[in-house]
Amino acid sequence: GQKYESLSRVYLKINSDDFPRTLRFKDSVQIVRVGPMKGYLSIFQPEGVQAVAVGREGPWIKLRLSPNQSGWVNESSIEFLDAGWPPPRSYLRVVRCKSESDRLLIEMPLSARHVYRVEEEDQRTLRLLIYGVTSDTDWIRYDFNDDNLRLAQWSQIEPEVYCLKLYFNKPIWGYDTYYVGNTLKLQINKAPQDIDKMRDKKIVIDPGHSPDPGAIGPTGLKESKANLDIALALRKELEKKGVEVIMTREDMSDLPLYDRPKIARAADADLFISIHNNALPDGVNPFENNGVSTYYYHPHSIELARSIQSELLKGTDLNDYGLYHGNLAVNRPTQYPAVLVECAFIILPEHEAMLKTEKFQKKVARSIRKGIEKFLKEYDRE
Repeated sequence: GQKYESLSRVYLKINSDDFPRTLRFKDSVQIVRVGPMKGYLSIFQPEGVQAVAVGREGPWIKLRLSPNQSGWVNESSIEFLDAGWPPPRSYLRVVRCKSESDRLLIEMPLSARHVYRVEEEDQRTLRLLIYGVTSDTDWIRYDFNDDNLRLAQWSQIEPEVYCLKLYFNKPIWGYDTYYVGNTLKLQINKAPQDIDKMRDKKIVIDPGHSPDPGAIGPTGLKESKANLDIALALRKELEKKGVEVIMTREDMSDLPLYDRPKIARAADADLFISIHNNALPDGVNPFENNGVSTYYYHPHSIELARSIQSELLKGTDLNDYGLYHGNLAVNRPTQYPAVLVECAFIILPEHEAMLKTEKFQKKVARSIRKGIEKFLKEYDRE
């Protein structure tokens, strides 16, 4: 008889006897990914969350979140618990809501700290997934003093995945998710008072870069300096409207990237605006691909990004380089609307020359201020 051979493209990996094994997150801002070094499944997982490891690929540990869902974390941010440690399991019996002056707290008592994921389905709908949790929910307690939460519904969307879906009367402004002991708390931040007015709003302005210079223009203008000039002009524009402005930096001093969102959270910011100027990698023609662009990460920030982008296009006469969803560190916090603005292309000679002028700096600052005003006035309009 004849013998046929072919090379299979299927790879089989055999795990060591180390798995399965329960582990615990030791990083306070853990990220769970969909694959090794791939996209984000869930961000800002707190220290102490437990999960079951079922495999490894280099330094990446594979988690079994549910029978149909896996995630990956880096080994540097976890610690394995003793062999035989039971996997985290909880039965969620009650959900409680408590309204405060500036937030709505939703509390879910559990038996352990579980991995969770928050999804914004639309401007007024939030979905919380908790892995390793089974429903025994007979009670959802509303706070009658709250006028924003219209409906809360639970479902068991698959074994070991509990879903809490929240429907709001007003657009989502921001939220936070954290544990106190083993109680998971979802904090829904309320929009500031007198939302249609600029006065008394607390806005963080972040001049991007420094200590690193960022991009550098043809005559040597550093992006970090150009960003600061525009940010200082924006501060003046906002303060004239009665805004409380918090600068992440006011000079060319060093400020690490991940300290910038910390400043905003510590200040209990209403909005976060990061100022940058663009450049392109080698191989792309900047004379044909340039203009102003604005970036957001969470859906509750897209309307702020749209408003600023539209006003920048009107106010600067630069090309429209686009509105983007961008996985940028300063845009990832969930507590407030946050955007990053690329005001011009510093690597173009004419753009670099404009960035050096007070006239252009004021023009950009005025346009961003108008964009913020537009966003606030149109909030909660159908």
